[in-house]
Amino acid sequence: MNILKRFYKIYLLTIILSGVFIYANDIFYAEIYVEGSNKTKLAFTHKNEVKHIADKTILTHFYYTPDGSLHVKEEIVLFKGQPLSNTLESYGVNEYAKMEFKGNKVDISFRHNDMKKSTTRKMKTPLVFGPSQQNMLNEYFDEILNGKAINVYALAQEFLKMVKLKVQRIEGSQYEQPGTMVLEMRPRSTVINWFVGKTYYVIDLQSGRILEMHGFSTLRQKINGKWEYVNMDFYYIYE
Repeated sequence: MNILKRFYKIYLLTIILSGVFIYANDIFYAEIYVEGSNKTKLAFTHKNEVKHIADKTILTHFYYTPDGSLHVKEEIVLFKGQPLSNTLESYGVNEYAKMEFKGNKVDISFRHNDMKKSTTRKMKTPLVFGPSQQNMLNEYFDEILNGKAINVYALAQEFLKMVKLKVQRIEGSQYEQPGTMVLEMRPRSTVINWFVGKTYYVIDLQSGRILEMHGFSTLRQKINGKWEYVNMDFYYIYE
């Protein structure tokens, strides 16, 4: 059961959006706390970087431990708005994953310590990944605002699989604030949903920016000598 649970939790590790020609360039800083700690247990800090080199755009997300050590780095390279590659390095757990996009195919490779594997998959769209979550929301903002459920696909890098997720606005959430709406992201599969749980996004109604995220997170913390998944509260500040 532990292996099955690990499979279902990994799938959100990388969220990739394809087929979108405009990518969010807003620079932010975020603080990430253990869920329910009322901002008393800082787990990570988070920032992004955007570079433009000729026809290429490079989006990078960094996650740091409270002592300033780089914990996770995720980078997407775009050529004229289309994804060329995505890499994710998890330094604490010694994992590395890479995706290379080639037309309607994607080459996927994964390494954990000395274990390596790879495959080629057919693209499913919209396929979403971490540094472009904001773009998924921008692309479907009107539909989501009006309560329509959006289906997206996410890639489980370690297991080289794709799963379907549902994103939809919900009412009456504990996270809702004046001038915001709350979105729920959950797996379409009831079984997977039982293992993973849900993630909630607090969205500013005027700018469409993600202000907060709550719930399931793929960022792992070392607890009693083992790397464990811990639900998190994310709070964003934009430049």
